[in-house]
Amino acid sequence: MDPESLRALGRRFWYAWGAATLASLAAVVGAAVVIAPEDAWVVVLTGALAVVFVAIAAVSLTQGDGLDAAGMVVAAVGWAVWSVGAATGLLDQTLWTGWTLIAVGGAVSLWADHGHRVRGAVGG
Repeated sequence: MDPESLRALGRRFWYAWGAATLASLAAVVGAAVVIAPEDAWVVVLTGALAVVFVAIAAVSLTQGDGLDAAGMVVAAVGWAVWSVGAATGLLDQTLWTGWTLIAVGGAVSLWADHGHRVRGAVGG
């Protein structure tokens, strides 16, 4: 993603993107306070990270980078798994599933962003 292609999306996209992201973050905070008032901060933190990763994936998708978007969505699912685990008190049971999804999603996104450099360095 270069700055010019991001500017080309226009203000209307960025306003809609920002409004959707803020509304989603507000929904996460509201749900966390209602569902898990004693551990709301953990649910808010992990839920907010899930929202942010989905928001970044939406931008990647508009730029035609489907692999990066897919990696971000997989990582977002990992954060959502942790959020649900914290909200239900099952964080111990969801720890490794969430961590694995976050790591795999991050690896896919890194490959999408930097794979051409790796292939160039190894002669592929």
